[in-house]
Amino acid sequence: MNMRNMPIIIIHKGDNEYISYSLQQSKLSNLNSDVILIGTPVNQKYCPDNIKYVGIEEFNLSALEFSKTFQKIDKAFTTNEKNECFIPVDDYNLFCYQRWFILRDFMKANNISQCCYLDSDCMLYTDINNPTYNSIQANWIGIFNINELNNFCLFIQNYFSDKSSLEDLLRFTRGIKHAFVSDMALLWLFNHFPEHKPKLGYFKDAFFDQNIHDHNIYFSGQSPELEMLEGKKKIYLINGALFCKNLLINQYSRVNSLHFQGFDGKGFMKQFYLPNIKINQNKINYFDYSSCQWRPTE
Repeated sequence: MNMRNMPIIIIHKGDNEYISYSLQQSKLSNLNSDVILIGTPVNQKYCPDNIKYVGIEEFNLSALEFSKTFQKIDKAFTTNEKNECFIPVDDYNLFCYQRWFILRDFMKANNISQCCYLDSDCMLYTDINNPTYNSIQANWIGIFNINELNNFCLFIQNYFSDKSSLEDLLRFTRGIKHAFVSDMALLWLFNHFPEHKPKLGYFKDAFFDQNIHDHNIYFSGQSPELEMLEGKKKIYLINGALFCKNLLINQYSRVNSLHFQGFDGKGFMKQFYLPNIKINQNKINYFDYSSCQWRPTE
């Protein structure tokens, strides 16, 4: 395993072709980093020779232990009949928490001190080893060292093991105006502690995307207003790189990553894998969502 640059790790269980574009775009932007899928036999086929595959089952013991705690959550917290927000306890949301235990145990087993974690519906367009980005930390993309990841797993375990902590978590989630508790809310709460001050979203002339459907970079309120097209960020291709226009200063900001959240978002990932863009790149082009094509601006 390449230890000179931190690995980029994606965790995914399903048989979804779009993860191949996330994996390959990450490798294209980070040729000197290992790109690793912690997956299942059904998605191993999306890992060619330049992508490493390991099975989830090798690193899920503590994740399975956490599921026992998760399944004991008081039912009063799991419905929104009386609460302004609630804790979903379906398999999907359980796995959103379990992935952090899987990631931690994989890093421990392989003596990895730091990694970039990436959601399987994110695409990366920059060298994540740039020290400028060391402070990025969100549940869809982030730089995590093993010590803080271990602390975050303990944080998750402790909050779901104690009724008063769950009540605090619900209050916090309502305070950030989320409809339900998620690992995103827990990571936000974790990062409210003094030793954790991650920077999210905008870096001078470039940004990491929270959600392609959102005109903001991040919902903290500290982000530029970005140009939209058909309810999604309007993305330009200029000299082989992706940009979005910052309307506040009328300038292009380079796209470091895009998060294709939602079913309709994931359907565009193939068109945003840079080698798939077969157009005249001497012109400024933009992506037209309705036709699912790149088109010149003139």
